[in-house]
Amino acid sequence: MDIVDIKEVSIIQEERSGHFYLWLLPRYEWMDDKFENSLSKVREIMDYARANMRTDNNIKDILWAVEQIRKSIKNAFD
Repeated sequence: MDIVDIKEVSIIQEERSGHFYLWLLPRYEWMDDKFENSLSKVREIMDYARANMRTDNNIKDILWAVEQIRKSIKNAFD
């Protein structure tokens, strides 16, 4: 998977916690084949991805993306 394969991104704020959480949920083509495009399907998509998409390469890519987002946010407030 690559960033160019992302069709859209949903941003969700977690409100059930005393902390501030934002979830960035990319939508990929493979998701269209398995799940309707609805936020109510997020849990099913996450469960599927956890069971079927968990590879060393995917984890490495995710950690890289998280670091890039972290740097961008930090730079915005410096």
